[in-house]
Amino acid sequence: MTRRGDRDRSLIYDATNLDPVFGVAHELKEAFRAAMAIGKTGDETTFAAGLELLTALCVGSKIPAFLTLAKTLGEWRQEIVNYAVSGGASNGFAESLNHLLKNQKRQAHGYRTWAGFRGQMLWTFGDVVDPDTGEVLPLRSLPRGEGARWVQPQFA
Repeated sequence: MTRRGDRDRSLIYDATNLDPVFGVAHELKEAFRAAMAIGKTGDETTFAAGLELLTALCVGSKIPAFLTLAKTLGEWRQEIVNYAVSGGASNGFAESLNHLLKNQKRQAHGYRTWAGFRGQMLWTFGDVVDPDTGEVLPLRSLPRGEGARWVQPQFA
């Protein structure tokens, strides 16, 4: 236990005791975190039971946001249980790449060729092109001092 941790627990204790609805919401949030931790272990049966319990607690709370959560958990139950089946796998990495690409696409005014646009996308992810072979490699994989021989993809 740290001093900061003790202070934080004390503040949460005070806040949840001052507002009963906030206290219930906090406990439901912690129940969700516990269920997701079980899901990450891959124990599908316990995770599914935890989701059922969480759904019942959300409905019992009668808090509008948690009623919506209970409905969402019911509608997406199988997809959420698949989180445990996969051992906690997520598509977060793919979504982050999509986000980066879309941001670059929004800024890609003036590229007259597909090669120029492709080059900008590669450069976004830290790639460079060998001017002799056209080989694309991650910038970080080049030996130190050899980066000057390679070019940024948008200029290849």
